[in-house]
Amino acid sequence: MDVDVLPNYTFTQLNETAYKILTEEGRNESRQIQLSYSNGYESLEVRSAYTLKADGQRINVDPNSILYGHGATSQPGYEDTRNVNVVFPDLEVGDQIVLVTLFRQLKPWFEGQFGFSAYFGDEVVNRDARVTLTAPAENFPMLVDATGVQGGERETAGGKRLWIWTFRNGTAVKPESHEIFQPNAMPHIAISTFASYADAAKIYAAHMQGSAAVTPEIQKLADDLTRHISGKRERAHVLYDWVATHISYVAIVLGAGGFEPNAASEVFATKYGDCKDHVMLLEAMLKAEGIESTPVLINAGSAVELPKAASPFNFNHMITYVPELGMFLDSTSRYAPFGTLPQGDQSKPVVLVKTGEVVTTPLSGTDSMHVVENIQLHENGTADGETVVTSTGDTAIAMRSLLANVPEGRDADMFRAMFGPGATGTIERGNTDKLTGDYSFKAQYTIPNYVNLPGPGALPVQLGFTPLSFASVIGSDLPERRTRPYACGSMTGDTDVTMNLPKNLEIVALPKPIDSNAGGIALRSSDEILSGNRFHQHTEINVTHASSVCDAAEYNASHDAFASMLVGLKAQVLYK
Repeated sequence: MDVDVLPNYTFTQLNETAYKILTEEGRNESRQIQLSYSNGYESLEVRSAYTLKADGQRINVDPNSILYGHGATSQPGYEDTRNVNVVFPDLEVGDQIVLVTLFRQLKPWFEGQFGFSAYFGDEVVNRDARVTLTAPAENFPMLVDATGVQGGERETAGGKRLWIWTFRNGTAVKPESHEIFQPNAMPHIAISTFASYADAAKIYAAHMQGSAAVTPEIQKLADDLTRHISGKRERAHVLYDWVATHISYVAIVLGAGGFEPNAASEVFATKYGDCKDHVMLLEAMLKAEGIESTPVLINAGSAVELPKAASPFNFNHMITYVPELGMFLDSTSRYAPFGTLPQGDQSKPVVLVKTGEVVTTPLSGTDSMHVVENIQLHENGTADGETVVTSTGDTAIAMRSLLANVPEGRDADMFRAMFGPGATGTIERGNTDKLTGDYSFKAQYTIPNYVNLPGPGALPVQLGFTPLSFASVIGSDLPERRTRPYACGSMTGDTDVTMNLPKNLEIVALPKPIDSNAGGIALRSSDEILSGNRFHQHTEINVTHASSVCDAAEYNASHDAFASMLVGLKAQVLYK
């Protein structure tokens, strides 16, 4: 990779990459490579592309077969993104694909600023990576952060400074589920002309100047919504709810639209916008009622630390902070209640645009789910059930979203997908648009052939209908060992199941009670026979972690206990 930065802060980047195909899966994934660029600000040229056979034969990609198109995302929206699709011919396991491209930044995203980064993961063997950078020697201050790579600055000549770095990784490491992105720890080269995150915030603030202006239409709506409401928190609550429920999220990347918001008045008129547009309209509506707020730069991905080289390119999302209320708000999270951040926004280092301060978003409290089930089991093996679910926090956001996206009249499809042919049911959703701190719904269902009667047999591991999976909370994959910190969360949950059994059914064995506590997870479960030939099961889990990132060593010490919990949850009730 050769990067050449010009005095006007534009640059060219020549990439030559060769991948060796080791598996059939790798062959399928590599037969077509898709690249993208932003029209008007960037250009991309495929200089060369070919398949290099294991015997040394070279099969060139026909330039006429390289496809150029629009769009690089499945998100609804408007964009100037262009696709370049390269299909490699006659590719087999053991071959290599070679791709040479020339990328040009025709216009800087931020005037008078440059940023670049290359991160080297250890999930693939890297035989020989080489990065060269040339940049003006005079009046071009840059922070260069290079970690885990060899080399550095070589010379200054002809008005240019030259850096050369190399990186090699001889052994591939299997990715670990839910591992966090550690930009400062992994091998990388990060370069920025931004002096600090406050400097990056100042640049962003300039791009947003005037976008949150309060128009007469915005003022009238804000006044109407808050007319009989006193208290700034209560008014902010109402205004946030309106933006969250009335402004559709639509990705807009036209020109510099990835960094520059539309005016609040335009967002108000069209009723759609991206994260920046949401923030501008919410800021204007809050301002109309005397409540100040600031845009917040955040990375909603797996990164939980800011790279040392400050840059606006380190962020992919924007939310709102209201200083006098001490509250962060994300109105793009359609079903998040006021004061509750979606999980991807929680416990993240962020930059307040108006002040340049770096602060950390809060954990929004413990998520919870409480499930009460009543099941009538009939003599023919059919089960009729009723489930009432109450959830809070991020779990409530997920439940609102799930049920809001099940079309009215199609409830039975969901039950058939879960329990098989013949299953049916209905769901009383309540008002999914009412963004309260908790969310409840009721499901009523019928499952034919639920158990084999007259038996003998065993009741299903998971009784009836419940959206709470204890196994998934403990660990959906439960790797044998971890070597890296990973994302984790806290929650409480319980299921309380009462089953009325037919008279001809006799329970002959119950699972052993579970009472286990390890690695921040406490699991308890008990089963009992009640009078009137009824069966009762209660299971509860309490997951408590000090932060949203968990330590690999603690996980490894608790792995066997977690595995034992999962085995215990598989125990079944036997009957005859």
